[in-house]
Amino acid sequence: MIHSTLLAATADSSISGSFFGVYSTAILALLGTLIGASVGAFTTWWTTKTSLKSSRKTSLLELRREEYFSAIEIVYRMERALLDMAASLSGRRQPGILASRARKKEADASDRAAAAAIEELHNASKELDLEVYRLGAVGSKRVQSQLKGISATVFDYMESSFGDGRFVASRFQEALERYQSLAAEFVEAIRVDLEVDLSLDSTTKEN
Repeated sequence: MIHSTLLAATADSSISGSFFGVYSTAILALLGTLIGASVGAFTTWWTTKTSLKSSRKTSLLELRREEYFSAIEIVYRMERALLDMAASLSGRRQPGILASRARKKEADASDRAAAAAIEELHNASKELDLEVYRLGAVGSKRVQSQLKGISATVFDYMESSFGDGRFVASRFQEALERYQSLAAEFVEAIRVDLEVDLSLDSTTKEN
């Protein structure tokens, strides 16, 4: 009787142990699946987040480059307009009543060329002011500051030099040298911000 009871208890224990063994194995398998799925989901989320961040950075950098190149073009146009204006006004004298028809015609052509140059300078100056605001959004503060300096130089020159209605070559030359110096600093600031030299050095080493 006792023997039968022991056998029954052993059998029950064996069945119970087998049941719990199978049960724990199933739990562990389920946990493994859940953990694997969680890790996979996190990896996908992290990869997507990193990819989007990289994509936004690339897009912003491309937009910054476009604005920089646009600003460089405007700066160049302003310099050309300044030079054209100076070429038209330098040495000009108002023809008198007794001046020849050819002399009057020459003066008239010079006036038209100067007016066209001043209009181009005015238009480029307005575009430059707008570009300053754009760079405030997507450009570096140093580049924006350099562009402000260029705009201020042109404005100050035009305001102070034409108050008496005369073109003074020495004033123009001084303003032009200031302008060209600021333009060079502006381009250098762009090179630094875009790490142009570092990129070129890296490319050279790879080759």
